[in-house]
Amino acid sequence: MTGNIARLLNTTATVNRRRVTEDELGGEEVTWVTVGTVPARVSGPTGALSDTLTARQSGGRAPYFVYLLPGADVHRGDVLDVAGRPLLWVDTVGEPSERSAYRRAECVEHQAEVTVRG
Repeated sequence: MTGNIARLLNTTATVNRRRVTEDELGGEEVTWVTVGTVPARVSGPTGALSDTLTARQSGGRAPYFVYLLPGADVHRGDVLDVAGRPLLWVDTVGEPSERSAYRRAECVEHQAEVTVRG
């Protein structure tokens, strides 16, 4: 069955994962590392167009589903980079059933936050 899903995966996603290391002062330094590229199919954002636009305008989240091969190295907290799309933060990952032919990651569009200091 994997062959059936593989032909439906029409793009690739670069998987980026957070790496936390301790600095010399006992604090933590966070960097992002690329852990691989996986075949994928992106569906979304979900919901009615007007609901999606309203959510975006009010700072809400626009959900996406990313379909992957079973066993793809994608986990909650990862960031997927798919050409032509905003960065997608992985919220949940699962396989719809025990005999599933695919994995599905529910993601949200990454939007930069604005911080004012001082």
